[in-house]
Amino acid sequence: MKITYISPEENAAAQLVGQGIESAHFTNGVYSYSSALVVPTVLAGFEYAVEQSPKDDASALVIAVNSDKSMKLIMDKKNATQAERDALENHLQRARKVAFPLMEQHLDREIVVIYYDEETPNALYDKMNAAGFGMKSLFKWGYGTNPQEGVIEGVECFDVVRGHPLPNDIKPVCTELTRKTGQAGYVDVVDLRGTYISSDNKILFMPKHPDLLSYAKARENAAPAPGASTPAP
Repeated sequence: MKITYISPEENAAAQLVGQGIESAHFTNGVYSYSSALVVPTVLAGFEYAVEQSPKDDASALVIAVNSDKSMKLIMDKKNATQAERDALENHLQRARKVAFPLMEQHLDREIVVIYYDEETPNALYDKMNAAGFGMKSLFKWGYGTNPQEGVIEGVECFDVVRGHPLPNDIKPVCTELTRKTGQAGYVDVVDLRGTYISSDNKILFMPKHPDLLSYAKARENAAPAPGASTPAP
């Protein structure tokens, strides 16, 4: 399998369909925290999404990532310091931090990274849904779980949307920028703590690679430029 990177300027639905990919399970985020924090949640969310799907489902796994342009908008809104801006990894580094471990865990699936320039992925999801792409499911951690935790954007585009309570006290980067309202009827709140992820943010299911996190981290330096594809090892 491979990782496919799609830039904001590209038509994501058309490119995926052109590769024979007609449906996918999604998540999205900034991924600016350390691998130890963001990788387990990404793996656990997709593990659950795949296990809840029909046995014959071969949908791709899509990680939508805030581009560098998007992060500038967010940093401006947050009144971030220059030190905070300087410490931020570029979008390729942030994407491959989660994409490589996901590829190692799901070598039988197409893994896709889609960058978006807006603050939220709403426009991306709207365009893909309007194009008839199969938006099977979306999951987010720390959003959509109650009216105080902020909404999950783009819920109307997906067959299933799941909100997972975070396994620790770390708040999502964009917490204070997210509108707050209940999403009952739109989001299934599924607590994966104790089954798929531990309270100290470790995965509780069997990794497909014996040293998944460190191996994937070592692979990060071999990642291609956006728009290229990466063959699995």
